[in-house]
Formats: sequence, C-alpha cells, structure tokens
Amino acid sequence: MKDRPGRIFDPGGARVVLDLVDDVRRLATEDYSIVVATRRYARHGVTVTSSYGVSFGFSKRDISKRIPLHTVTRTRESEIYAVIMGLKAVLDIIVSLDIRLAIIKVAQVYVLKMANEQAWELEENEKRDVEERTLVQEVHKENSPSFSDLEARALLTFDCQACLELENKGVGVKFWLDERDSPMSNGAKWLAWSAVYNGT
Repeated sequence: MKDRPGRIFDPGGARVVLDLVDDVRRLATEDYSIVVATRRYARHGVTVTSSYGVSFGFSKRDISKRIPLHTVTRTRESEIYAVIMGLKAVLDIIVSLDIRLAIIKVAQVYVLKMANEQAWELEENEKRDVEERTLVQEVHKENSPSFSDLEARALLTFDCQACLELENKGVGVKFWLDERDSPMSNGAKWLAWSAVYNGT
C-alpha cells in the first residue's frame, strides 16, 4: 500500500506572514509555502444562489465567483466546491511560483475528514465509476456548460484528485481548520458574499 500523506494541519502557534514580493501569504517558518482560505456563501430565495471565495489575504490574486445555478444547493457541497476552487488556484500559481506546501484554511470540520478518511475510502473501494469520472472531467473544464448532475461524491472525487495532482508535483497539501471570524476566513466569506450580490 502506498504512503498516504496526512492532510490535517496542526497550527500549534503557526504564524502567517505576507510576502510582498509574490503577493501571497506564507507560513513564517516555510519559505516555499502558500496559505489560502476558502468559504462559500448562499442566498436563499425562490432559488438558491451560491458562490465561493478564495482569499490569498487581501491580494490581487483573490478569487470569487457564483457557483453555476443548480450545481450544488446544499451547504456541504458548496463548501467542497469552494475548496476545489482553492486547490485549482494553487495549481495555477505553481506554474510561476516555487511552492512546496499548500495550506488550505477551511471553516468546516467535515472538510478535514473529506480530505483524509473519505478520500482513502474512495481509493480503496474503487467507487469511481465511468459516470463519476465523466462528471469530474466536466468540473475540470474551463467554462463547463452544466454542472446540474453533480453529486457530492463526484465533488469529493475531484477534490481528492486535485490534492493528488499537487502532491504528484511535489506540493504537500494540508487543511487548517480556521476560526470562522479570522481575517483570512472573513476575507474569503466577504469575497463569496460579494459574488452573490454583485453578480460576478
């Protein structure tokens, strides 16, 4: 059985600092690290409008966007979607920056379980059938036309694949359960909120 990296980050007094040159947040003790926060936001009405925010710490790299209508409507799926977008953002950044450790700050404890036990369960039981693989490919495409058939398992499958893709490129992935009112977490939530109300 191949080695399986633990993906839960124990902050233990860890300090996050701003790298003014590269416009990213890093761990003070890890020069080649990057720290991002992900959050989701939903407005409930006749339909549910959901969005995600990926915060690099009040940076020009910050990302926010509405989640395509009917993609996901439940809170848990929306949060997983936000994490996926955060991982994709890191994948984009490592093209130009030397990153060896990605810390993803999340506000929900189930994301930690999702990144470890549930991901390994998927691998062990080989539950990714052809339909799920097709859905995952749709998520990965730029400007995918429709996400209406996505289920939580397909989202989880893609999240696992995004982690593995980073790890295969030599980038460790850790998830940090952050306080919901921390500056970076609040920043990600504000980004998600603005995407809902500003129509981005």
